[in-house]
Amino acid sequence: MNSTLTQPVDTAQSVIAYWIVSPISDEAARVIAKLQAALTERFSDAVWSVPRKSLHISFSALSPIFESAVVHSAPANVPSNYVDVFKELVSGQKPIKLHFDTVEAFPAAIILKAHDDGSYKRLRDQFNQRIELPEGTKPTPTIIHTTICKFHRSIDVDEVQNFLNTKTVEISMLVNEFRVVREKILYMVDFDILQRFHL
Repeated sequence: MNSTLTQPVDTAQSVIAYWIVSPISDEAARVIAKLQAALTERFSDAVWSVPRKSLHISFSALSPIFESAVVHSAPANVPSNYVDVFKELVSGQKPIKLHFDTVEAFPAAIILKAHDDGSYKRLRDQFNQRIELPEGTKPTPTIIHTTICKFHRSIDVDEVQNFLNTKTVEISMLVNEFRVVREKILYMVDFDILQRFHL
């Protein structure tokens, strides 16, 4: 049986892309850092850990990812109607309780998955009903997750998952802020915060 290998990526690639995201709490970041350290100890430089400031939960992409060759054609900002609709949807929204309890390896990334009371799905569905995202934009996620690692070398995904199966992750956190951001280096290595929405 052929093993599935991870997909190495360039974690220093300049881009322009727009997103709605939420930051990760300090407590969650501490737990994630321990898991990242264990992964680095086990798999060395094959694994790239997402930096603390780059950890986030994606609510939705607002544009395609414009890579360096076409970055000149990226919009200078997010369309105001996207921001207006989102602002209206989250007005009166209470902070959202999340519980992370699953860590999974995929060829493209290692992620932590969370669940909530249904608020993310409701807000995402309402947002997508109200606006039309540009062609080429990544589909809105159907799960709540944060990416904690990407890969710099090809290794066996099953080997990574088997290692993760020995780890227990339980993190509770409150999402009390959404941000509209401009991503400038892939995986939020560099970004601008354009607007904040406090819950």
